[in-house]
Amino acid sequence: MPIGDSHELCDVWKDQDDEEEGTVQINTEPEDFAQRARSLERQHALLGWSALIVASAISIVALHNVYAAEQPWIRLGQAWMVVVVFYIFVTEFQRRVVKGSDEPCAYFLERQHEERAKSYLRVRRIAPLLVPSIAATWLGGGPLIAAKARGLNPSSWLFQFCAGPGPFIIFGACLIFVWWAFGFSAKKAYRERDEIRCRITG
Repeated sequence: MPIGDSHELCDVWKDQDDEEEGTVQINTEPEDFAQRARSLERQHALLGWSALIVASAISIVALHNVYAAEQPWIRLGQAWMVVVVFYIFVTEFQRRVVKGSDEPCAYFLERQHEERAKSYLRVRRIAPLLVPSIAATWLGGGPLIAAKARGLNPSSWLFQFCAGPGPFIIFGACLIFVWWAFGFSAKKAYRERDEIRCRITG
């Protein structure tokens, strides 16, 4: 089923409601929607602060590497990472869906889930831009330089791992997982939006 298509989902939920009628009463009163809205706003506030902390930490480390590294590839890769992280934070995590004073909580929740899904998909499209940064840092010997700075024994397995393609493969695998996770989260947000839309339309 395509992401965002709610017609079949509505039919499924309506059939479930008919089967469960008389046994389970689903609470869709205004108080329930208001509680959901408050909970979602708290989650977004926590996510915003967490994103700010993570983005700041990554940017500080990358900027330090740009200043301290001698290899041009490492400087280029770390500078590119700062640009991508800054772009993601500014364009995505600063977006806020504000509730109107006379807007029902149900419609506010629907818009919240809609924007959350779109935001996940936008970040998912931007994430591959980190590949050049990872590749440039690895080509410049970044992991190997870090291993030498920590005084690792050249005969140790960790030193040999840093000297090979292992770090690049690990970072690549993590990026693939992040790409998948944002896509999965977008689908979940769309399902939550469709559920609320079905409750609104009856």
